[in-house]
Amino acid sequence: MSGQEQVYVQKPEGNYEGSEAINAYICEQITDLLKAGKLVGLLGGDHSVTYGYLKALSSTYQSFGVLQIDAHCDLRKVITTL
Repeated sequence: MSGQEQVYVQKPEGNYEGSEAINAYICEQITDLLKAGKLVGLLGGDHSVTYGYLKALSSTYQSFGVLQIDAHCDLRKVITTL
């Protein structure tokens, strides 16, 4: 960061339980940021949060690309014996 950018986290107000509600919240927040000309990255521990992000991108842009990095790429050999 050059020192001019601000990073902030806004806690959702209301009852956002379940993936449908949190994805609606994520979509709303990201859509607002994209319309303000911001470049948005999403970090989350659950793959279901990606849906709200993709929905916001598709409502803002005609085409876009996604780079998703999974911390658990599951390339290790499965141990079948104890």
